[in-house]
Amino acid sequence: MFFGKFPLFAARIGKDDINIEDFFIRIAAVTDYTQLVSAMTPYMVKDGERIEDVAFRMYGDPMLHWTILLVNNITNIYEEWPLAQDVLYKRMFDNYVFTVTVPVGHQLAAGMTVQSSAGNSFTVVSARPETVVLRSLDGIAYLTRENVLYNTTRQPRVPIRILSVQDPLETTHHYVDIASGYWVDFNQNDLGQGIIRPVSNLEYEQELNDSKRNIRVLDKRYLNEFVKMFDRELTL
Repeated sequence: MFFGKFPLFAARIGKDDINIEDFFIRIAAVTDYTQLVSAMTPYMVKDGERIEDVAFRMYGDPMLHWTILLVNNITNIYEEWPLAQDVLYKRMFDNYVFTVTVPVGHQLAAGMTVQSSAGNSFTVVSARPETVVLRSLDGIAYLTRENVLYNTTRQPRVPIRILSVQDPLETTHHYVDIASGYWVDFNQNDLGQGIIRPVSNLEYEQELNDSKRNIRVLDKRYLNEFVKMFDRELTL
C-alpha cells in the first residue's frame, strides 16, 4: 500500500505499541476534505483517547487514523488533538509558574535553584524583595504556606518562609469579555467596571483543550471510496 513509503511515528492502541505512517511529512492533499459534510458524523473525543483509538473504534483499524486527520484538517497531532488530563496538567506546570510571596531579605535571584520542604525543586525565574516567581523542575509539583523554601545554591540552607502562593493552575494570565465570551486583553478600567473577568490558567487551558474534542469522522459507508479518492490525489 502507498503508505509504506512514509516515515513512522510511535503510537499506542490499548496496551500495544504500534508504528503509524506520518503521511503529512511527505504529501499534500489537493481536496479540502473538511467540506464533505454529508459524509460526516460528529464525534466527542474522550479523555485520553488517541486518534488511533478513534480509528479502531469507528473502522476496526487503527491504521485508518489518517482519514480522521484529513477530514478535520489536523496537521499537527501534538498541538491539535486534545491532551489527556494528566498530560494537560503536566504541560501547565511546565509552561506556567508559581508566584510566591516571601519575607524581605530572602537573597534569591533569577537562575538559582530552590527546593521545598515537600521535596520539589524549582528554578527562580525572577525575584523581587517580596515576590519570587518559580518554575517547577519536577513537572506537577505542590507548594503551600505550610512548606518552606531552601536555596540549594547557598550554604547553609537557610529556610525561607512562604507567606502566600499562587500555583500554575490558579494564576491568571487571561481575561474574557463577560457579555460576548471572547478572550480579550487586560484593561484595568474594564476589570474594575466588571466588563471583563480574570480567567485562571486551568480554566483557560481546560476550555482550549475541550474545544478540540468535538471532531467529525467519516461515515464508514463512504470509507472505501474516500481512500480511493485520496489515493488518486496523492502527491509524493
